[in-house]
Amino acid sequence: MPPILEGHEYDDTAREYLARLASTVAVGRYRGKLELQMQGDDTGTSKLPDYLFELREGWKTPLRSRLVVPGYWVSCDLPLQRGAAYLFYLDGETPLFIIPAEWALDDLDTFGDLDWFYTASGQLIRPDILPQGEEENPSGEPRQ
Repeated sequence: MPPILEGHEYDDTAREYLARLASTVAVGRYRGKLELQMQGDDTGTSKLPDYLFELREGWKTPLRSRLVVPGYWVSCDLPLQRGAAYLFYLDGETPLFIIPAEWALDDLDTFGDLDWFYTASGQLIRPDILPQGEEENPSGEPRQ
């Protein structure tokens, strides 16, 4: 975990700082570990697993729906549970800070309306660029 908030609490000031610094703020669900062993890897070093998250919605710049986070970016005290939601502050695809979404429910309200989200079928929707008069239907697909 980068020491971006080292020695500081995650509070309103920290949230504002991270929101300014991050190119993307997103909510994603934890899908599992990716532990790959390379054949012939005789370096003797143990490689930390990568973690797979599925981004569903966010603010600022949209990212692809699958985010692979190298293990050294994931804090040991982050309670990873399959299917649980997390709030990501990202610089490109590099995490600046990851927090369980239930710890940041009030924060989600301060960000306002979503800038982008993925439908159940995986289509990226950006409400700011929907044609005038076009609205989302209940299935999440744009109306034609």
